Amino acid sequence: MKTILIKGGRRGIGGSALARAIRPLVGDPAFLAIGKEAVETGFHDAIYPAGTSWSLIESENGTRGFLIIESDECPAGLAPDCLVSLEHDARDAAPAREADFQSGRPAGAGTIIRCAGRLGLDEATVRRIAWLSGSRPGPVTAIVLTGGKSRR
Repeated sequence: MKTILIKGGRRGIGGSALARAIRPLVGDPAFLAIGKEAVETGFHDAIYPAGTSWSLIESENGTRGFLIIESDECPAGLAPDCLVSLEHDARDAAPAREADFQSGRPAGAGTIIRCAGRLGLDEATVRRIAWLSGSRPGPVTAIVLTGGKSRR
């Protein structure tokens, strides 16, 4: 089972919207939330309370090929195949691991290749996931600024 963990950090940051955008890219994944309020049940296949063990989540969803998990914290025992942080500070996103894709930061080609291998997806799909997460694949190589008055 492949896992994509979306760490939002606060309500309204766009985790559910990102998960819904990623969902068709990876087939028919289960869309789970951990620690979310019950009012959001219409968007998720299942909602688990904060602190739920990974072994329980895995046993209940083991038949699915992909899990997209939206949570503020990484469940104990989970080493996600792809970690997306929508916050600008991903130091606490998962134990001993930085986010693969972080909103506002560029995504290197090596990261995209590694995630594609872990997820079993092609690089174009993973590049699209990076783009949707707010992480820009490929750094800007040049910005050209010209002086003078605009003549529009």
